[in-house]
Amino acid sequence: MGKRVLIIGGAGFIGTNLSEHLIKSNMEVFCFDMSVPAKKVEGVRYICGDFFDDYSLMEALEGIDYVVHALSICRDMREISSRLQSFVK
Repeated sequence: MGKRVLIIGGAGFIGTNLSEHLIKSNMEVFCFDMSVPAKKVEGVRYICGDFFDDYSLMEALEGIDYVVHALSICRDMREISSRLQSFVK
């Protein structure tokens, strides 16, 4: 299996379609979201968690090579950007 990719917001439209593409590209795909999508993608591992819960997010990031942020939320983008920067290796 290829590199490990975590899609934050993976249960949405963009995350689901991206998951399908990454699986076909031989990537190991993990989707982190508050819910599981109505249409699951075969081969994707789903992790239920809250982006604003540090513990569940840190656990989801363990061993991941790449992160795609596809989460849609209604908050101040400066807050989100600052939060994402705190996880950069």
